Amino acid sequence: TMNSIIFQLLAGLMLLAIPLTVFYKNDRRLLYRLLTTTGCWAIAMLVLVVVFNFVFQSAVWWLDVLLLLLLEVIVTMVCCRKKWLVVPILIGVVPVTFIVGLLVMVIMGQNPFGNIWFWVPVMALLHGEALRASRSGLLTYAFNRKVHASMFEYLQGNGATQTEALRPFLVRAMSKALNPLLTKMRDTGLVAVPAILCVLLLSGMPPIQAGIFAVVATIGMVCCSVLSILLSVMVYEWLRR
Repeated sequence: TMNSIIFQLLAGLMLLAIPLTVFYKNDRRLLYRLLTTTGCWAIAMLVLVVVFNFVFQSAVWWLDVLLLLLLEVIVTMVCCRKKWLVVPILIGVVPVTFIVGLLVMVIMGQNPFGNIWFWVPVMALLHGEALRASRSGLLTYAFNRKVHASMFEYLQGNGATQTEALRPFLVRAMSKALNPLLTKMRDTGLVAVPAILCVLLLSGMPPIQAGIFAVVATIGMVCCSVLSILLSVMVYEWLRR
């Protein structure tokens, strides 16, 4: 019921009393940062809950798809911040996560348009990781292209094609962008349990099926990240001409 939901929310918020008390006595700046961050996070959560509630209750699959794509576009534009990042990352992230999300659902034997309860979390996972990797990779790539412009000219002057001359910059961008995800995968089971596995177990999915789904989704995140970086860099180079 609504009363129990409100009670659970308030009880959860009461847990903030502990860090608030510690920060109040030791670091007021950290206290202010915690309060402002929590406020922004709460607003974002409210918007997401309202959108997802509408999506889950809607019986029109194409409207759900449009809403998800619109949400992806908005989130991407907000996270980019720098104007020159928007177009390359939008083109690199949104179509890639949509296609790979469909493939993940098909591999797991799910109908994405008939099982929106699974597709939304899968799309959120893929988009979040692809957006982080693409932004980090493109920033690294653009920085190195600017700082080491003479290296590109040197390689081309020694007979390298444009693709061959750009390869060192792309490799460095890939390495920087994928390191956090690969480290997280390496530490699975040793340091932490994957969040997606915990969520699937909480939803009542059997452990074996949840594990398989987590593996497929994680591989999908790697695939999305690599493709998004490649496509974002290609668009960035095309816009530079």
